[in-house]
Amino acid sequence: LNGTWQSSTTDFLLGHQGLLLDGESGIRVWRDYRRMSQPALAEAAGISVPCLSQVETGKRRGSTRVLTALAEPCARVA
Repeated sequence: LNGTWQSSTTDFLLGHQGLLLDGESGIRVWRDYRRMSQPALAEAAGISVPCLSQVETGKRRGSTRVLTALAEPCARVA
């Protein structure tokens, strides 16, 4: 499983490095990569869609709890 995660992460970073370097939200890039909608990720993380939107656009800084809750569903290996 660990090898799968490392391979998946490497593929992701190589395919999306331009977006990340251009300042796109890492959360949004991961969400898109996992093909999750904002409502689906917000529900999985236990936060509201407006909160997720504000974190993705940089209008709001997510707390450690919120960022951890957002990272967990995005990091799941399919």
